[in-house]
Amino acid sequence: MSSRILPAFLSILVGGGAAFALDPSKAITQYVHHVWGFENGLTQKQIMSIVQTRDGYLWLASMQGLVRFDGVTFTQFDTTNTPGLKQTYVWALLEARDGSLWIGTYGGGLTQLKNGVFTPWGAKQGLSDGMVRTIAESRDGSIWVGTDHGLNRFQNGKFTVYRTEDGLASDAIKAIHEDRDGTIWIGTLAGLTRFQDGKFTTFPVKDGSLTKDLKPVYAICQTKDGSLWFGQFGGGL
Repeated sequence: MSSRILPAFLSILVGGGAAFALDPSKAITQYVHHVWGFENGLTQKQIMSIVQTRDGYLWLASMQGLVRFDGVTFTQFDTTNTPGLKQTYVWALLEARDGSLWIGTYGGGLTQLKNGVFTPWGAKQGLSDGMVRTIAESRDGSIWVGTDHGLNRFQNGKFTVYRTEDGLASDAIKAIHEDRDGTIWIGTLAGLTRFQDGKFTTFPVKDGSLTKDLKPVYAICQTKDGSLWFGQFGGGL
């Protein structure tokens, strides 16, 4: 049912992905809007991240757990019913190319959902910190995990941790994005860092730079013309 319902559901959401883009010639008032709340079975209104997996489900990261939505029913996964989740507060989500769902929590590390099994990844497995802020996948299949204390690269079942001594602007990672050329851009609490050809380059260039006054970079996007856009906390776009 979900694979039939959710495309229709997503088509009415404002700000959907490119696959379900809204017609720019229409006013926002020409679209139907729906709001789901407590009365519909949603147990938490603070939604931190949304991902649609290839099977059609919507997954929501909330302060009260991981929530799955099939277009009709909300199903909640938390520490009371899912041992693989080590923290109820979920912050970041990513669907990898192998179909697994990566779940970043606020203090409980990382969890991977694959073939119906929740597998936790934390300090014992080499993750630098339990506060996971952002997750991305690069073209080589690496999973990049941004935490409050380091950038983590998960490859071949192992974590490699990078910090300021490796060239990062800050150990507090806020955003990760791979551009179309394969360069990894990392938004941090103290500006922007680029990972290219195995090396980190940091940009708080002085005066008039992209990260003037060391404003944190929280969002990164590449547009169709190849331009990169960076959203800063308190520093504008």
